[in-house]
Amino acid sequence: YTNQSYLKVHNETENFKYSVKIGRDFYQIGHGINSALYASEYSRPFDQLSLSAEYGKIKGNFSIIQLDTIYDHNRFAYFHSFDYKTDKIHLTIGESIISTGERESVNIKYLNPFHFWSWENLGSTNKGLNAFLYTGLTWFPQAGLRLFGEVIIDDVNFHTKNAFYLNRYGYLIGLQKTQFPFKSSNFWFEYSNILNQVYQSFHPTHIYIHRGFPIGHYLGNDFINTRLHYSQIFKEGTFKLFLDLSYLVDGNNSLETPFDNPWENENGELIEGYEPPSHPTPPNSKWIEFEIGSEIRVRRLTYITISGQYYESTLQNSSSDFTIGLRFWSYFKLLNL
Repeated sequence: YTNQSYLKVHNETENFKYSVKIGRDFYQIGHGINSALYASEYSRPFDQLSLSAEYGKIKGNFSIIQLDTIYDHNRFAYFHSFDYKTDKIHLTIGESIISTGERESVNIKYLNPFHFWSWENLGSTNKGLNAFLYTGLTWFPQAGLRLFGEVIIDDVNFHTKNAFYLNRYGYLIGLQKTQFPFKSSNFWFEYSNILNQVYQSFHPTHIYIHRGFPIGHYLGNDFINTRLHYSQIFKEGTFKLFLDLSYLVDGNNSLETPFDNPWENENGELIEGYEPPSHPTPPNSKWIEFEIGSEIRVRRLTYITISGQYYESTLQNSSSDFTIGLRFWSYFKLLNL
């Protein structure tokens, strides 16, 4: 499996930029630091045709992606997103659609960027279709401070009376502060909360994964995760100290859990007075992970990382572990055109 192999053509004038990419490459759209709810680089690279156009403060991105086959069903993902960006604010709205079938091929109507957030696209109960709505925002209130957030909605059912639990959603919020207490300081905080059944639908081919890796948040669904990170650079970039803390409450379900509808009776009618389970779905497991270490620049583009990692988990039986790691990595420039 090749990671990246693509052709990209791009051009720009004084006010207009555009690019066309065809081939296999990573695909990322989001505002988070640790992950992204819409499309993250945690997933395997996609075979895609992507068009990006930017005029002034407005940018549009339209992509058709061929996903891996599941249960002999061909699977395609369509992404439409629009960005508004200034020096102070960056807003993204988008939708993605997964269309599947045994003889499924590219569907032109899902390529239409003006067919945006239509009811037909939102109907995740449609045979062979699962759709998601997304919005993300980054705000720079002052120099060195960034506030950000994302929301993704799956299985939109706002029209269904007294059935709020049918609306599957996930959200992410966070902040990043740099240049405090020192000029080379970097601190960020991120909180992610994704309900059970987000990124899923009734048919198992609708799952929001590619080659076994989530397309959105790398933890999948049915969890609450809080993460803190701090790093500090010393000696003109030759030495970096970092620490990272994560607290995860993981539910009993996951992307691998078959989708069901316990809120319906045998006739497909909503059960009056149905109470959904708490979130995350019990029984929960809790994970605390802590890492502290340093990164040393040996020479240009060559680094050594030394770190200590501790984790503790609780479910029925508690466990903990401490490890020390050593990594060596280097960049090599093979060709300069």
